[in-house]
Amino acid sequence: MNKGFKRINQKKISDQVYDQIRGMIQNGQLSPGEQLMPERELAELLGVGRSSVREALLKLECLGMVDQRHGEGTFVRSSAENDLNPAFETFLKNHESIYDLMEVRFVLEAWAASTAAERANPDQIAQMRSCLEEMAKAKLKGKIGYELNLEFHRLISVATHNTILIHVTNALSGWFQQVTAEVYVKMYEDPQIQDILFLQHQAIVTAIEKRNREEAYEAMVKHLSFAANIFPKQKDDHE
Repeated sequence: MNKGFKRINQKKISDQVYDQIRGMIQNGQLSPGEQLMPERELAELLGVGRSSVREALLKLECLGMVDQRHGEGTFVRSSAENDLNPAFETFLKNHESIYDLMEVRFVLEAWAASTAAERANPDQIAQMRSCLEEMAKAKLKGKIGYELNLEFHRLISVATHNTILIHVTNALSGWFQQVTAEVYVKMYEDPQIQDILFLQHQAIVTAIEKRNREEAYEAMVKHLSFAANIFPKQKDDHE
């Protein structure tokens, strides 16, 4: 008499792939903005067929956990990320609340820099240094680019090993980028400002590398204060 017991079916391979990638995103092993390896390499690493990987990635994309970009690859999305409500976007663009958003960044990113000084592993510090090298190369060509700045701040948040903070700061950066992109792109094209920003980024990484929490905190505050102070001027020039 089976008393209602049901036979246990083996879980689909694609579901196992999905579970593994989802778990890595949720626990911070895969961070927002990070690119996954190509399907073929991922299939070889996991010992499964490409169709199983493809099916798992499609499921993750449907849930908003990854973004598959044609010709570029698959990137991890923030679990806190979503498109701005049009009314909220208008509110940010035309109200002093944009400065409220800046203040929130001060609180979170200064803490992130301080905490990264304590928790960052050697590989993460090496990635920050690599990002600085890319900035230096871009600066020689006359344009650092807003994208490298976003990547720099993302790397610092990842180095906190605080999964919630990683996703929240990524969402804040996304919102901030949407409502200030045109102004900040112009700011990053100014050679004098590029020099200042590069030195500030360098100071932050140096403090993190030295494991000096207070110095990292102060370096990030100085950097964000500079950006906040120059923002009104760039906005006025743009308008």
